[in-house]
Amino acid sequence: MSIRYTHSQWCFLAWKREHRYYRAELRQDLFGNWIVMKMWGRIGSRLGGMKETLCRTYEEADSCFQTAVRRRERRGYTLQGRNP
Repeated sequence: MSIRYTHSQWCFLAWKREHRYYRAELRQDLFGNWIVMKMWGRIGSRLGGMKETLCRTYEEADSCFQTAVRRRERRGYTLQGRNP
């Protein structure tokens, strides 16, 4: 069995709002499964949260990722960084 990685479809975005941060990643795990990872917390604090969502297809993962992007924009977060 051959695992196929599609690095060109991986994506990373980071947002900030006042004292809060949020990051979202769309990537593959070691087995080639698509994962959407979300991380959030307060700037300057070690407290925060993380959630990984395992998706069956790239399309499902991209839909989940885009939902997170729209939610950050609606809540007033400013885009701080993205992958090249």
